[in-house]
Amino acid sequence: MKKVYKVLSTVALAGIIGATSMVYYQTQASAASVGTTVTATEKAATTAPAAAVKKAEQTLKKITGTAYKLYKGESIGTKEWSYSVKNSPFSQVILDKKGKISVASISTDNRTYHINEDKLSHTSESIQLDAVDSSVQQAAEAVFDKLEGVEQGELANVSLIKKGTKQVYEFMFVDGDFGTWIGIDKNTLDVLSVNARALADDLYGKDQDAIDKYEESIKALTEKQLLAKATEQAEAWLGLDLTGYKATKGAFPSDRIVFEKKGAPTITGNFNSDGMFFFIAVQYL
Repeated sequence: MKKVYKVLSTVALAGIIGATSMVYYQTQASAASVGTTVTATEKAATTAPAAAVKKAEQTLKKITGTAYKLYKGESIGTKEWSYSVKNSPFSQVILDKKGKISVASISTDNRTYHINEDKLSHTSESIQLDAVDSSVQQAAEAVFDKLEGVEQGELANVSLIKKGTKQVYEFMFVDGDFGTWIGIDKNTLDVLSVNARALADDLYGKDQDAIDKYEESIKALTEKQLLAKATEQAEAWLGLDLTGYKATKGAFPSDRIVFEKKGAPTITGNFNSDGMFFFIAVQYL
């Protein structure tokens, strides 16, 4: 079985890099519910109230302009439900008992709507390479000159992410089992994100001892150490100066860290057990 990194897009990996991941949202919700006493009545409530489902469907239509039907409901903890979407196999919606959508991803033929808190967060769509200005592609390919230990591989996909007036091209390069995603601002050609999965720890098929050692190494890395390494890599990869930034490690996922500075864009990152970053991004979503 090949590693899943090859087929995921950065948007789909947003649980690693941001706040829109469906998979990581569910994991967080599940983790939060551990140790919580669930009554038989609550356990039986595997589907949301009909009125809540209807309200969520109305919200989806308002945002996308298309009517969707939710089905295959599954409870998440005791307060939310996860639903699939008929005729849209890669879509998912998470809602509460009042029908408020906390997070959703609705895929059409070539466009995906990403929804947070009942509002459109951004869209992403597949783009033909010939529709992309050559200068944008060159900006993406130039990043590989600064990625030590990462091969460029084949350009497998290009997506256009739109959030308000912000438009970002995301290039997906594949080398063997691994992928590298690079985000380039359409207007400024600034590098906004680099996700080089070849630099991440390979935990596929590893036993619990190996995973425990990985977690110990991740937790042992200090915010000071990570800020120093991120300062070096952010300058090389994205041309960012992290002077004056404060680093804050997250509890989940354990390899995630956020860099903040008043009046400056927030930077997010994910690091491996050696303290090297495999993902750094300017937070714009």
